[in-house]
Amino acid sequence: MRSAALMLFLLFCLSTPVVAAETILTATDAAGAKATLTLSESPLLSMTPTTLHLVMNRAHGDTLLSTAAVCDLTMPAMPMPVNRPVLECNAIGCNGEAVFTMAGAWDIACDVTFSSGKNSLFLFVIDMVQMK
Repeated sequence: MRSAALMLFLLFCLSTPVVAAETILTATDAAGAKATLTLSESPLLSMTPTTLHLVMNRAHGDTLLSTAAVCDLTMPAMPMPVNRPVLECNAIGCNGEAVFTMAGAWDIACDVTFSSGKNSLFLFVIDMVQMK
């Protein structure tokens, strides 16, 4: 009876899907275009690779979302070494990877180039990255 209960418990644990938590941030550029930045972790942890997925609405009348994006990760409270992941873009959005090198508040400024050649700057604010 005890082994049957243990077997049922293990089957339940193995069959229950694990839901990954994400951090979702939104921003608007100076022209009113909106962007959503999804980070693959929640809570965000220092010294841990985090996937970035950036999606914009159709800005500047462009039919393509973007052709290039570079994000600048900074800590408003202190100077940090350059941390600028380049994102690869396609028709769905832009993807890349970042590492927050320290716990604390962070800003992510993403400079996006559209197919028209125009640029947009989106500023995302992270209240807290936790210590790993």
